[in-house]
Amino acid sequence: MGTKISGPTHISCTNFDKLLVLSKDGTYKVIHIPEKQYIEQLVWVGVVDKTTVLNVVYKHRETQQAWAKRFVVDKFILDKSYRYLEENTELEYLSSNPNAFIELFFTAQARQTEKRRVFSLKDVLVKGAQTRGVKLAHHKVKQVKEVKK
Repeated sequence: MGTKISGPTHISCTNFDKLLVLSKDGTYKVIHIPEKQYIEQLVWVGVVDKTTVLNVVYKHRETQQAWAKRFVVDKFILDKSYRYLEENTELEYLSSNPNAFIELFFTAQARQTEKRRVFSLKDVLVKGAQTRGVKLAHHKVKQVKEVKK
């Protein structure tokens, strides 16, 4: 990404703006706008404006239980890596849509009647990026999909 690269995706910004870069491994970084830079495992890029709320759904690798959180990046040191996901977790969903709805598909287990559940991320309180979040279900989650409303 950078100012000297052409491609299908563009973000309008000025030379004074900073970019928020989120990676799939659970880290984020705020950087100056580069001319050319390669970023591994890039998931989301946007201009830091301290009002953009990010919605994250992740699950623990051991328990397979899903958690959700919403956060705003408002305090940072440039070019320093921060974690928004704990160790031993995997990212399932990330969005900046303020009215996001997700659907959880559960792994089939004995005596379990519920196979899926729709959840509004608007119900989750906005807190810091390092918080754990809210557990969405006690069942093991197989898949998370966004619901278009």
